[in-house]
Amino acid sequence: IYTIPPRPSNLSILFSAINASSVLDIGGSNGWSYYYLNNSLNSNKVKKYTILEVEPISKFFSQIYKDKSINYEFNISKITRHDILYMNSTLQYFEDNYLLKIINLSRPKFILIDDFLGGKIRNFYSYQNYYDDQIPVKFRNISQFKKKMINNGYSLNLIKDFSTEINGNISYFPKSKNKEVSKVRNGLSLMFKKI
Repeated sequence: IYTIPPRPSNLSILFSAINASSVLDIGGSNGWSYYYLNNSLNSNKVKKYTILEVEPISKFFSQIYKDKSINYEFNISKITRHDILYMNSTLQYFEDNYLLKIINLSRPKFILIDDFLGGKIRNFYSYQNYYDDQIPVKFRNISQFKKKMINNGYSLNLIKDFSTEINGNISYFPKSKNKEVSKVRNGLSLMFKKI
């Protein structure tokens, strides 16, 4: 269904490199990452793809998609083991403790976070305009986040810029009156591996 993703995704590279078979996608919305991943793979297809989403989205897409490889879930207590835990532009909407709980339930070999909002800054919240509303967004100190992940048994193996394009041009965060926000030019891609 989705051959061109709405934003970049590094999932197919990791999936192929480690010969994975299952992915837990936190906040995977309409499943675009799953379809993009499956269309990107030559041989090793996805056997189990679980999207953890809020209940209305989870129920809606569960009724639409009949593909047996994709499963929507809103109850984190039903999460099982997966090879990869994946997030694409979603970590900023929840706290670290929620993520750590999901990690403990899914016990992934790898964690891939595309569009991590943070860097050498303090932890803080800002607001993102969303249609006629505003949503709180968390920016994280990368060193503190890395330490939490190490304490939970994961080492940071890759960190790189996560850049998106708008109308063919690389898009950076707009200048802000908030000095901390202005220090973050773009998101990051982080890959953690189970120690």
